[in-house]
Amino acid sequence: MAAPGTYRLAGTFRLLDAVKMANNQELPSLTEFNYREMECRNRDSLRYYDEFKFLFKNDLSQNPYVYPGDNIALAYAKTRVFLHGSIKNPITGTVPIKQDEPLAEFLSLFTLTPRPTRAISSSSARRAALPDKTSSIRFAARALSA
Repeated sequence: MAAPGTYRLAGTFRLLDAVKMANNQELPSLTEFNYREMECRNRDSLRYYDEFKFLFKNDLSQNPYVYPGDNIALAYAKTRVFLHGSIKNPITGTVPIKQDEPLAEFLSLFTLTPRPTRAISSSSARRAALPDKTSSIRFAARALSA
């Protein structure tokens, strides 16, 4: 974050607008920070938002308006997976994942692009712990027999 601190925002600002304001009007790295569990605290309430659901699935409930007294925390991503392959979304490489998140739920955030020349009969994924606390997901698919 380029300039963390306290900001006065208009009532039309949303969560990601506040994050941009604290980082010279740019979103911090989607792969370096944990946008999957952005914390918003206000007095006695604590809420978590998954900004990937907003960014990749247009779920506005995950990018709410900011209210007076909101304290927003965007931590570094501690748990990540390596994402690579036929993906339409503008993100590949190490991507934040929630602790104990089912693979199907994680993959539902991304638009996978099937290869037009092959029919896919099944796919499998494997997750393996790496020394730097990232994880790896690999996809294997086989073509249908004629």
